[in-house]
Amino acid sequence: MNETVEQLQIFLSRYMEIDERLASLLVETAMVRRYGKDEFLLRQGDLSEETFFILKGCVRSFSLVSGEDKTLDFYCEEEPIMPLELGEKRPASHSLIAMEELILIASTPSMEEEAFKRHPEIKNVCLAMAETMSHSLQKKFTFYRTSSAEDRYIALREQRPDLLQRVPQYHIASYLGIKPESLSRIRRRLQSQNR
Repeated sequence: MNETVEQLQIFLSRYMEIDERLASLLVETAMVRRYGKDEFLLRQGDLSEETFFILKGCVRSFSLVSGEDKTLDFYCEEEPIMPLELGEKRPASHSLIAMEELILIASTPSMEEEAFKRHPEIKNVCLAMAETMSHSLQKKFTFYRTSSAEDRYIALREQRPDLLQRVPQYHIASYLGIKPESLSRIRRRLQSQNR
């Protein structure tokens, strides 16, 4: 089994039973792409016409707000990315950029619709994924709005320790909603407390 098919099959099996044949068909209906570090998948202001599934690498989502770069999220291996304005014919409110060498699967709504017609069971996978993603986003939003920067950093360190090695600290600070100096103070304080 090819590695791309295997990764997709492992990911989709979280939502339904999926065999190698169906995973292969999904890969065939999509496009496998490679991006170099700092290449854009989507620029703020452009139309977002594709969804992505990351096979290898890390992507940063960010918006420029009054000239300031605000990190919204990070996406790494086996994570889907669905731009907010997908299918709405509106300019994207955020950019997506490769933080490192990137291999992903890209598809368009029309490609997905064609796959649904040929394999209706795929639609159930997408609905289950959408429900899980919606629940996860709600939890993340609530936590972000009700927690301190230090609590957000501790949660990030526990839940996504790889990001702390893969992403520059100033992007981590932006993601946490603080300045790099504040992140340095939090890290020093936690280190002195051995937390």
